[in-house]
Amino acid sequence: MATIRSITLWLFLCGLLQVACAATISNNINSDTVFTKTESPYEVTGDITVDDEIILTIEPGVIVNFYPGSSLVVRGAIVARGTDAARITLTSSQGNFDTDLTEDFRLASIRLVDGGGLHQGRLEININGKWGTVSKDTWEQAETDVACRHLGFSGGTLSTSPPGTGNMWIDDIDCTGTEATLFECINLSIGQDDYDHTRDVGLECTGSQNRVLQHNYWRGIIFTGLSPLVTSLLQNVDISFTSGTQPSDIAGSVEVEGNPPTFENVNITNCLTSGILVSSSPNSVSIQDTVIYNCMNGITVSSVDGSIDITSVSALSNHGYGILISPSGIVSSNLVVSISEGLLENNGRSAITYDTTVSTEGSVRVDVKHSQINNNGMLAPPTPDECSAAITLNAGITEFNISANRFIGNQLGAVSIYTDNIETAQATPTTCIYNNYFEGNTGGEVIFLESEQESGLVNIHDNTIISNDLGEGNSVLRLHNVVSYVVNNLLVSNTGLYTLHWSHDTAPIGWQECYNNLLLYNSGNTPGRKLTLVTTGSGIGFYNNHFENPSNDYEFSGESGTTNALIDATENWWDSVYGEDIRKKIRDDNVIIGFPDVVFTPYRMTSPVISDACPIGYVLYGSNCYGLNGGSLYIDDARLKCMELGGTLPTSSDNTDVLAFLMFHGPKCATQVQVWIDDQPGCSVLTISFPTSSSIEAVDCSDKHPFAVVCKIPTADTCPSICSHNGICVDDICLCLGGWTGDDCSSFHCRDVNECSGHGTCVGPNTCKCINGWQGRDCSYSYCDSIDECEECSSSTGCGWCDTTLSCASGDGSGPDEGSCPSWFYYSCITIRDASDCSDKIKIINCEGNQCAVSTGNYFPGSCPTCYDVDHCYKDTPTGCRGWDEAVCPGGILHPDYSDTTRVQNSVLNSNVKLINEGDAILYSCPALNANDESDDSLLIVTQETLDIAEGDIIASIQSDGILHAVLGITQMETYTLILGKPAPLEDVIAYANFKQDVEVIQIEDSLVHENAISDSIALGLINGETVVDGSIHIINEATEVYKCLGNVYELEVDNSKRTVKTFFIVHPDTVIFQEGDIVVSNHSNGFLADVVDIDDSEMNATFVTTQLTHCSSATSFQPRVKTEIHDATGSEVIVDLVCSGGNKIPGLLILENIPSSDLDIVVGDTVIGMSSSAFLGKVVNSRIYDGRVFIELLEISTNDDLLYVDVGGLVPVRRRKRKELSWNPEFSLSNTFPFEDGPVTFNVTPKVDFSPTFSLNFDVNWWGGITRVGVGFDGKLTASLETVLNWNMAGDASWSHNLLDITVGRFVIPYIFVPGVFQFVVDIKGSVGYKIEGTVTGEVGASSNLTTGATWTKAEGVRLNRPKVSFEPFVSASASFNTAGLASAVAEAAIVPQFNAQLPPQGVNLQKLTKKLPKWMKQLLPNDDSGIATTNDVEITLGIATTIKGKVSASLCSGKCADPDKQVRVDVEGGIPAITGDANFKLFKLVDESVNLFTFQTPDWYNTTGWCLGTFLGLPCCVCSDGMPGILDLTNGACTRCKCWCDNRKTIGGYLNDEDTCVCASCPDGTPMLPVYPECPCLCPDGNIMAMNVDGTCPCISRTKRELDGAVSPVDCTCDKELMPGTTEDGCVCVDDCACTEDEEPVLVDGECVCRPLYICGISYVCVVGRKGEFCTEPECAPCAASPECSGHGTCVALDNCNATCRCDEGWMGLCCDSKYTNSGQQPNLPDGVGQGDPHLRTFDGLKYDFQGYCTYTIVRNSPKYDGVSFEITADFRSQNPRTPYKPPTRMITINIAVEGKEFIQLMEDNTILVNGNNMSNTHPLTLSNNSVLVQTENGASVVNINEPDITITWKGNIHKVDVILRDDNLRGSVHGLFGDADGSQDNDFQKPNGDIATTAEEFGNSWLVPGSCPANL
Repeated sequence: MATIRSITLWLFLCGLLQVACAATISNNINSDTVFTKTESPYEVTGDITVDDEIILTIEPGVIVNFYPGSSLVVRGAIVARGTDAARITLTSSQGNFDTDLTEDFRLASIRLVDGGGLHQGRLEININGKWGTVSKDTWEQAETDVACRHLGFSGGTLSTSPPGTGNMWIDDIDCTGTEATLFECINLSIGQDDYDHTRDVGLECTGSQNRVLQHNYWRGIIFTGLSPLVTSLLQNVDISFTSGTQPSDIAGSVEVEGNPPTFENVNITNCLTSGILVSSSPNSVSIQDTVIYNCMNGITVSSVDGSIDITSVSALSNHGYGILISPSGIVSSNLVVSISEGLLENNGRSAITYDTTVSTEGSVRVDVKHSQINNNGMLAPPTPDECSAAITLNAGITEFNISANRFIGNQLGAVSIYTDNIETAQATPTTCIYNNYFEGNTGGEVIFLESEQESGLVNIHDNTIISNDLGEGNSVLRLHNVVSYVVNNLLVSNTGLYTLHWSHDTAPIGWQECYNNLLLYNSGNTPGRKLTLVTTGSGIGFYNNHFENPSNDYEFSGESGTTNALIDATENWWDSVYGEDIRKKIRDDNVIIGFPDVVFTPYRMTSPVISDACPIGYVLYGSNCYGLNGGSLYIDDARLKCMELGGTLPTSSDNTDVLAFLMFHGPKCATQVQVWIDDQPGCSVLTISFPTSSSIEAVDCSDKHPFAVVCKIPTADTCPSICSHNGICVDDICLCLGGWTGDDCSSFHCRDVNECSGHGTCVGPNTCKCINGWQGRDCSYSYCDSIDECEECSSSTGCGWCDTTLSCASGDGSGPDEGSCPSWFYYSCITIRDASDCSDKIKIINCEGNQCAVSTGNYFPGSCPTCYDVDHCYKDTPTGCRGWDEAVCPGGILHPDYSDTTRVQNSVLNSNVKLINEGDAILYSCPALNANDESDDSLLIVTQETLDIAEGDIIASIQSDGILHAVLGITQMETYTLILGKPAPLEDVIAYANFKQDVEVIQIEDSLVHENAISDSIALGLINGETVVDGSIHIINEATEVYKCLGNVYELEVDNSKRTVKTFFIVHPDTVIFQEGDIVVSNHSNGFLADVVDIDDSEMNATFVTTQLTHCSSATSFQPRVKTEIHDATGSEVIVDLVCSGGNKIPGLLILENIPSSDLDIVVGDTVIGMSSSAFLGKVVNSRIYDGRVFIELLEISTNDDLLYVDVGGLVPVRRRKRKELSWNPEFSLSNTFPFEDGPVTFNVTPKVDFSPTFSLNFDVNWWGGITRVGVGFDGKLTASLETVLNWNMAGDASWSHNLLDITVGRFVIPYIFVPGVFQFVVDIKGSVGYKIEGTVTGEVGASSNLTTGATWTKAEGVRLNRPKVSFEPFVSASASFNTAGLASAVAEAAIVPQFNAQLPPQGVNLQKLTKKLPKWMKQLLPNDDSGIATTNDVEITLGIATTIKGKVSASLCSGKCADPDKQVRVDVEGGIPAITGDANFKLFKLVDESVNLFTFQTPDWYNTTGWCLGTFLGLPCCVCSDGMPGILDLTNGACTRCKCWCDNRKTIGGYLNDEDTCVCASCPDGTPMLPVYPECPCLCPDGNIMAMNVDGTCPCISRTKRELDGAVSPVDCTCDKELMPGTTEDGCVCVDDCACTEDEEPVLVDGECVCRPLYICGISYVCVVGRKGEFCTEPECAPCAASPECSGHGTCVALDNCNATCRCDEGWMGLCCDSKYTNSGQQPNLPDGVGQGDPHLRTFDGLKYDFQGYCTYTIVRNSPKYDGVSFEITADFRSQNPRTPYKPPTRMITINIAVEGKEFIQLMEDNTILVNGNNMSNTHPLTLSNNSVLVQTENGASVVNINEPDITITWKGNIHKVDVILRDDNLRGSVHGLFGDADGSQDNDFQKPNGDIATTAEEFGNSWLVPGSCPANL
């Protein structure tokens, strides 16, 4: 009662004195007390406490003013029950302002935003709920002091900050510096029109924040009572200007530490703490109808034992969180948090956050429903890792339901949830994010979900997510390790990293689905990675979604690390009905190696979520379209929302349709929903209880009951095309929605986004696809401009570094988008040759001094030509910093100059490869079985020379069909050397090769020795007599031994062109007469004759007979002594053990058993059998009989059948030196007719085929990767036609199949790399006929084409096609005749299949045909094969091209296919090339064995079908009508139909009888009579179809006979997008993904092909800059100290930043290369110099290199205290290189300051100006100072200062910002310090700070030498 007495006494005194005064309260309230309206206001002068069990009652209208620092502690209860008209006010006694601005600023506050926290950023003031900026026009330090004091800090400085937007509230302000708040300084000018936001104030406040100091606040109400008997009530209460009882983050205006009060309609404003803090409560907490404005947090709950219910709470403009629930103790029981009907706006951090660091034993469920959550997150989070999304739920959450909310304009994202475990069962899901509306949110994901355990289920459905711009690195939806259903969501016009990013670390538990979502016009914001949906994919089904996001690179993408996953993306709509287009929208393993495969077929042909009858997002039910608009709205807002869309709210008559609509689109997490109904009195809702019941009930219009707003739009529309659903129909006129235009709103535009600012393409309504380098909705922002480092710039997609201006700009490889730049670096920061004109940002490749210098670490086989390949790609400018030449090497890819035909000469073989030419030694190869008498690919090589080879070497030689063999063993005999070898793998042969060119391959056998295989068909035609020639045909019997010898070379004119041909001789045992021009055919020959050159019997085990193939002649002087057998002295035949050929196959070697030469019947000069030979076909040139044999010279005929008919008398001899002109190129020509007879039928097929390809090769072999590329290709002319003539006299059929050709054209070797190869042709012909009755059919189809194709194997991608190109011109003709009337038919079909093969190396000898065994003595001498080398050919590359030429001709008589009775012969012909196939096999030892079908061209445009109707040639009709007129025979019933009749009074036969026997005489457009049946005017198409004639007389045929393009082109001659290359399907051209790059590569399109460009920082394509070496240029290389031993053997080469390297010397060694020994006595070497340059890069006197970024002045060298000479100090001013960003790196030195003995002060400026004691002495030099002890001069553009004592030279080059300090005084050793170290010979202590400590980082070390007071004032 003491308190009551004191109040009564005070009131008595006031009345006695007759003054108005307030009741004063200063003590505890220990009895029930009432604050009455009549005694109001009350003054509380100190802390008061409402004691236990005591109730303080406050009447409506009472005002209680609390003195600063006072508080109200409630241990009992307080019942403050105000009314709407008479609210209760609890405030500070000094809470009002004395200025006229009091009312304006009553609810005002200030803040700092867009900075690094609460202490930093742009100053903003909130007036009446709106934030605005403050002008700095009159701003001074006094204003800064007051503003920071207002915010609770001790002081601060003006700083820069990003400009604001919107209002500028304060334009004029004047503080004295002593004010408590900024409001006390403001004049009456509020809200200026001059909104130049570049003048906005930015502050950085200092000191610890102490908000309690602000504005004389009282401390608030604390509820501590625990008694259950009393309950406090705050109803219609205003609480303001409180500071809390503790620091702001753990206090509240209303703080609950016991039983919570009931909150109803409470306003809490202007508090420095949380508006409501529940720090401890034994009961549930309920807060309703409460407004909390301008506090730290709105509501904070840290501990509660029960549920939390927050309903209809407005948390507005609070500095921190709107609602923060952060349990500080273990949550042991189940916790339910329900937040609904809220308005949470303009809060600095999250609107709602649940976060705890303690364990959660029970479940935690958070529901947020029916709330407006707008413009939160204005302040950056205090730590980068802290999430401050509008709703942030962190650890401990097990269930949540976020539904029917609207999220608009939040700055740090909308929803972010991280949980340990989701407990929702999949069968009954209760964890949902559904029916929310998200628009205009930025800075973070719209929805982010991450779970520690993949369990439970989250439903994300029916959300509207539109126009959110989320910033870098943030996706619209981000799900990680969350099992989810994502259904029925609308994601439209959002910008972020990805639209949906869904990933799992492991395979998820349970199936997940993503379906019925609309992803439309969304844009990625990361250049090069603009993707719509990204997923690991496994266990997720993606179907029935609509993907239409044209500004993105891909619609669907996998992620790395999930190679084995298979993503199901079938049944989606991809905005295309063409599979090849869809394929281009998907990024999977076909594009990037390691990504999962995506299955997208089958796909939808129409959108599953957009109806033609309804706008986007709406569904047709009944006659109306219905759509959801997420989030709850009041009914007036709902009406307005529907009206904006051209619709209305539904009425009660729509009950059925709405119910059906919501059954599909209704919530998955609720059993009941409500939607507004707009036809009842008052306000009504339709309540739907699933699955079927519904009812309409009246509700309060101020409620937000509905879970959603359903809008209804009628389908009946009087506007054109229903405004294409992109506008609203008003009075028959379309009002187009944003981004759409046209009368029917069908055309999109980008006018609202500045037409993409000229930096993008408009691809949708206000949707831009920006070119790389630009971003933003309007492509107006170049992200390149903010980059100030070259490496970061060049590695950013679409950005390049301009070294001319030292800036980063948007552009491409050719230059910047805007302006020009002479020194442009887009792909890397590397130049070549000379970097003197470059900035220090640019690194250099020095070919001469590095890659081409044997002593460096960057020299390897081929490094020099590879480096010059890089040099080739740089601009060859006389001055300036040389940049990449995009015109020469587009795409940043190394483009070696493959037009240089000398490139192959740069090839380098491994050091163990021994090249052996014929001039050095003749190598004889001796095919035989191995030592075990088995077939393998081992080879015996014999030579008479002693070779410098050893086991393990590889012999390479063009001799003996090409030798490329590893030496397994060597046996040296007396005269001969035996070598056992096996084929060597290519990678063991070639150390370096890089060429891609048509190769002039070397023929590895004499052209006269080569035997062209003969055409079986030509030979059979001659043998069977089917081919008729002039002269006799001689067929050699198999029993006849006939031998070959070499002939001559001639020139011959064939078809008006000269051709080089060759002859050979045969030696026939009989004296048969052979006449000139006769033909000789034989299927065998018994060997080549060879002359004995030498017989060597000196060897112990064998006799060696050296031979040379015989060159025969028709001259009489040619008189050989032919001995076909060799005999010994007894007359017995001597067996030849081995037959060997050597050199160009003319030299030979016979190995016999050891018989003395004197016992043999052969001598030198005799002629013996030297090697085997094959079948032949030739035309007799001449013949001569000698010694009982006929020597016949034959013109070789193998495949060129036209030589059968030439006149051999026209042969002109070619001199031997011109024989190299003999054409052995892989050509094939065939043109003779092949007749096939079978009884009554004759079928003549004449194929004409000419094929002459050029052979090309490409190799890439290098030291770092071995063989990385091998390719072969053809570029050839193919002309082919096929003529068939069929004659017959009865019915029948027959078919043929015949091999025309199977030949080896020639053997060759590739020069310089010595890989042998072979060409081969195979040609087949097939034919078939069918016929009935007599007749003749003739047909011809043909084509002329050019074919360019090939294959390349690369280590990265395997075998792939070299983009084939084919041009093709087809032609067709046919005719037919029948000799007999009646039904007749015939068909003739033929096909010819030429196939060309190239193989390297060749298979060699057919192992199956080997019969020669090694003699026993040789088996004993040769080593066993234990090499481990495989017994099959380990290297084989084969390319085959097969082209089928097919022709078919058919004819029929009286078949009913012709409309005119007078033309009843139907002739059809079809043919051409139905397909071209290419196959390749690459078998590379240890690398690959891959056989692939390179391509199969299905060529419908090259396969022709045409037909004619002709007369019968018999003069008789097929049938005769009753009136004698001709008709058409009906084959079904034998009737004669379409009978002709008389017209024009029987003057002409011009009509047809109809079914009524009436003559129809009308004419067709072409003048022919009209038929009485449909089609009345028939016309015949070339493909045989009968069509109805057009009115103009043309026939509406669909032509397949030619392409629409000018000139016929192949289906693959098309252009493809980046990362795509051409391929084919049955439909022709298609672009397919075929550029699988690794993460260290990026795909670029070069010459129409996708290639992978390595991403190197310190090199280009394995060519490293100075300072780096190794495969990826990551290893340090200390040039010029790289010579062995590196760093002189006294140090270690270590890598530095920016691709530099340095030698770190061992103890006792010093110098740049650690080549100077440091001792304590004796003569010591000169000290090295210290260098500072550029960024800057620094090097100490002891050689340690490092980088340091500074902004002030730093000591680089000064004498230490132990130096007793003249004192000196050298300092450097560091400043930023970019004046636009003065406080950001990189920096550089701009001035050198030198002080000597305190007498002179010399400054060397950036422009090389020299100042002495502040005076410009630049023009006075050389200049001597201090009695000639200092000399200042200019040398070679540098400023040089020489100090005599101590002996120091300082050289400054201001243009490149480089200083060089040389110490020449030994007394300075170890007696200096600073940034250049102490020069004591050890690098270990170079980072010594002034206090003697050793710094651990360059930054710490550099800052320790900062000159005090040297930093700029604004830094």
